[in-house]
Amino acid sequence: MHKVSIIYALAFFSALTAAPLHATQTYYNEYIAYRKSLSSDNASLSTRKKSFAQSVKDHFEAHGGYTAERKLFYKIYGTQEGMSSCSVVSATTMPSLYAKIATIAKFFGITHPLTLVIPSDRIAASAKSYSQRTGTIILHSRLLRAQNDFALEGMLAHEMGHILHRHGTVELLAHYLLAPALGIAVAYLLQKKLLPLVGLKHLSVNKPGIVNRLLTTLGALGAGLISAKGLWGNLAQPFYERFSEWQADGEAANVNPEALFAALHNLRNPHKKMMHERNVHTLLNSTWQKEEGPATRWYDDHPALHERINYMAQRVRANI
Repeated sequence: MHKVSIIYALAFFSALTAAPLHATQTYYNEYIAYRKSLSSDNASLSTRKKSFAQSVKDHFEAHGGYTAERKLFYKIYGTQEGMSSCSVVSATTMPSLYAKIATIAKFFGITHPLTLVIPSDRIAASAKSYSQRTGTIILHSRLLRAQNDFALEGMLAHEMGHILHRHGTVELLAHYLLAPALGIAVAYLLQKKLLPLVGLKHLSVNKPGIVNRLLTTLGALGAGLISAKGLWGNLAQPFYERFSEWQADGEAANVNPEALFAALHNLRNPHKKMMHERNVHTLLNSTWQKEEGPATRWYDDHPALHERINYMAQRVRANI
């Protein structure tokens, strides 16, 4: 009897201590259940588009109203091909995920972002916004399957970090305002300074004649815009995107550094068991060595994954 009691006690203790290590995937299960509820629906494409548009409108109405700014955002982004296949995260479709998003948004002091789950084999997430009020998070369905609930908290906090700092707004302004302005500046320098400097003064806009001035102006403007697009796309944009990723990581660390560490670790080691909070502490309290890998290149739009993991490890260890 005594031996049986010991065995039961050990079994109970083992189950109790092991429970947090299992990768609970409530969010993914909710998504699958919701998609199954739609599988019997043979609605037409136009009906699905209307349903998706209404779900988006309902979300915005519940969080500040369906304003003109949000209507414009939806017309530009929400009507793109394939968007009607997305599932809008709401209190009725995926309540646990919706509640977690609400908690993180409240922590940051931002409007509850519209969150969409798109059927996809990509393990990815992104944030789209023209302002904090139009903040939208895109979660690919395979990401929900590849991460547990604990790690997804870190991913959600990271994406909301982008919304918090208006990274989408900055890129939008840079693309449509800064790059053209830079192109005009390059065109001016090309006409006024560079052509005479290299002995091609006869092609300068200073040469009399309306046709010549028009042709040289258009040619210089075209060259300037192409140059500006190259400078922005190949140099400035990747630099800014890496900066924004570090900034979003820092904001996610303020919410739960262990969660983002687990998420990044899972992305780097997709074939290993998904990490939970206890795994993170066990790993970082042991003889953990920094991750190694190729350094971030100047044209990369994201910092190297191992560099992000090492940074998050520092944040976690600082809190232990």
